[in-house]
Amino acid sequence: MCNLTPENYFDIGKLLLAAITVVLSYIELQHYKRKESNKLLSQLNKRYLMNDDMQAVVKYLRDIDPTDEEPSAYQVELFLRFFEELNVYLRHGNLKPDDVITFFNFYLDRLYHSERGKGLLSKINHEDENLVYLNGYKEKVEFK
Repeated sequence: MCNLTPENYFDIGKLLLAAITVVLSYIELQHYKRKESNKLLSQLNKRYLMNDDMQAVVKYLRDIDPTDEEPSAYQVELFLRFFEELNVYLRHGNLKPDDVITFFNFYLDRLYHSERGKGLLSKINHEDENLVYLNGYKEKVEFK
């Protein structure tokens, strides 16, 4: 038989309390990370929607009622740089690939797969192929 003294019970209690504290701390850390990720996603979405240069590309690539004003090479490059920035956040685990795809990939897909988009890529002499962070983004979200 095991002879447990009051001190042993106290030590077991401290061990259980420490284990519970670790579990609760881990749960709180995960909650905090989700909250920060959602906040970052919201900020990026707002910037994406409010930036006139990126919206010039978006409006030009729309299926319904697209603008006829072709974006400048500078605007196309800024649009692509946004996705490079997303890659940094993905690389560091600040954002989930599924969330980024849902919020931002539609017009990137249009850029690469529509006639208008291909024209814009020609306008920048296909410099997108040399953007390391953009290519990293495409790998992370399995962009085809």
